[in-house]
Amino acid sequence: MKSLGDRYVVQVKAKKDIGVYKHANLSKNFRTLKEGTVFSVYGYTYAAWAVPGGFVQMKDVEPLPVMLITGGLSKEMEVNFRSFLKAKGIDAELNLYAKGNPSAEITAAGLDLVKVKQSLGKNNWWYETK
Repeated sequence: MKSLGDRYVVQVKAKKDIGVYKHANLSKNFRTLKEGTVFSVYGYTYAAWAVPGGFVQMKDVEPLPVMLITGGLSKEMEVNFRSFLKAKGIDAELNLYAKGNPSAEITAAGLDLVKVKQSLGKNNWWYETK
């Protein structure tokens, strides 16, 4: 299992009543979360999200989109960021504002959101969650 750490926690919503499993291999279902329940996930495997005390199947939840605001984007930073999104195949919405302090709004969800946050952090670009 890969941990997301506190910085990259993702919010998801149950698409239907779903099982919470004791093990990462999705064995030993021990409780149920109701459809529409919103909760945080802290790690993942190839098919499951890690939740406090267990695991849920990725296919049973919908990652919630989050908007990040970043400022001080130079033209070079914009080009690099767009290249990064394209190269990683990240499904994100990017809106750029050139007036005043150039800024961007980036909306992404799930592991795409994690990748965006990691890239912004790696490049020491300021961002906040809106």
